[in-house]
Amino acid sequence: MIRSARFLTALLAIIIVSGCATFGTSGGEGRWARVTLRKLTLRQKIGQMMVHHMNMHFLNNETAQWHELEKLLTTDGIGGVHVWYGDAGTSLTMMNQMQKLSNLPILFDADIERGLGQRYPAGSHLPPLMAIAATNNPANAYEAGRITALEGQAAGIHFNLGPVVDVNNNPANP
Repeated sequence: MIRSARFLTALLAIIIVSGCATFGTSGGEGRWARVTLRKLTLRQKIGQMMVHHMNMHFLNNETAQWHELEKLLTTDGIGGVHVWYGDAGTSLTMMNQMQKLSNLPILFDADIERGLGQRYPAGSHLPPLMAIAATNNPANAYEAGRITALEGQAAGIHFNLGPVVDVNNNPANP
């Protein structure tokens, strides 16, 4: 029972976060999420916990890869897409198309702790977090986070997987 409650709580949080920008209601997003969650089948709820990994390069909509993604989006759905690499124009076009195909809003995430340039060549390339920390100036960390957030948002990324704390326990790791 506890596992089930945790699952539903996590799912509700994902739906609310990913749905606020796209599917807001006059009664508040919480109501929309509760109503939507009640309508989902078990397979769809499980699908909302799945994250698809993909490069955001031009993908012809006649390829087997696109048809597989289309099927995922239009049947049981997926909760998120982990953006590995791409270019801004193509990414936004593909993200918009995926959102249109999906029955529920999709959460797009990326590992862009060193700026959007880590995944998109045209984005800012920031120093590694250890270098920023070595300046001993919190304003530098704030500015790096601000730049990354603005560029990520402009590229359609909802969630940055940049770490809060990395444990460097390997003496050979610089």
